[in-house]
Parts: sequence; structure tokens; C-alpha cells
Amino acid sequence: MVKDKYDVCRTAYADWGLVGKPRSGYLHQAMCHTRGDFKLALRHCKAAEEQFTAYARACALVCKENPTAFWKGVKKDCCKKVSVYANKIGDSEGAYNVCKMW
Repeated sequence: MVKDKYDVCRTAYADWGLVGKPRSGYLHQAMCHTRGDFKLALRHCKAAEEQFTAYARACALVCKENPTAFWKGVKKDCCKKVSVYANKIGDSEGAYNVCKMW
């Protein structure tokens, strides 16, 4: 569904670009509408992905056979954006300045 909307959006954008990217007219409206449809479909897809992940976590919590599966899944999901190193502590910024604090 998202791929189909993306293909239509890309075609409309290419057609709009070929005529000089006008700010009004049929091709501009078509490009804007197809881009909006694509963004909406992508947003729905991301929301559904979060719902599926939450459902999988809930099933893992209820599972009595593997009680640690829930916490392993939570750890895997929560640690995606965490970096290993601190870049700023207090007023010190950068690896060298943070190390100089001690």
C-alpha cells in the first residue's frame, strides 16, 4: 500500500518537475495531493508497527514458558538510541574536557 502510494507520488513529482515546477495548476495540485496521501500512508504504517510491537511485548509478558523474554525485548527496543559515551557532563563538553574533570 505504501509502495503504491510512493510510486504514484514519485510519478506526479517527476511530471511536475518536467513542466518547470509551477506553483499553481493541475500538476501542482496532483503533486501536493499524492505527496499528502503518501505521508499519511507512511504515518499509518509506522503507527501499526508500534501497535504490533506493543502486542508482541504484551504476549511475551503473559508467556509463562519464557519469563525473561519480555525484559529482553524491552531492552532491545529501548537501547536503540543510547550511545555508550557521554559527550557532555555539567559545563564540560567533548571527550577531552570530560576526561579532564577528574
